[in-house]
Amino acid sequence: CDEAGFLLDNKVQKLLSSVPKAEGELMKIQNIMKALGVVDGTTFDALASALSPDSTVPTADTMKLMLVHANDVILRLKGFVDQEQRAISSQGGKALRLATATQRLELRRRAEKDKEYWEQMSKVISDKGHRVWTHLEKELLSYNKLLQGRSNSLQNVIGLQKQNDELRALLN
Repeated sequence: CDEAGFLLDNKVQKLLSSVPKAEGELMKIQNIMKALGVVDGTTFDALASALSPDSTVPTADTMKLMLVHANDVILRLKGFVDQEQRAISSQGGKALRLATATQRLELRRRAEKDKEYWEQMSKVISDKGHRVWTHLEKELLSYNKLLQGRSNSLQNVIGLQKQNDELRALLN
């Protein structure tokens, strides 16, 4: 629970300092499960399967003995979350595993808001503005290359001046 603290929101972490330890641990676990997308027994079983070495659902007796090595946990969790997100998106934005119609409606509304947001963001810069910025980037990269060349030449000139001064000192 402590190792997965990075999954907790700042608000939850602040709240945890004001509650008793046992209650705080329960809140941590609930919020970590929520962050991972575990909403019911099916997704919990999928999480347990993702964290077991042979991808089977461990029983309560074998849970502690059959978990993957600590170094592999993050990769397994990332795979689990990616798999769950693919399952949700393949269902057209509806998570059939969610228990209530309210949760499904909320998920649909959130997906619609996200779609609307990204459509608006795609129109922030006009096509003409995009072409201008692309050309500007190209020219700035070219100018940067020119300045780096000048910097290298300047270093060469400084080196030659030092050699020239050393040779003059030897001749005098």
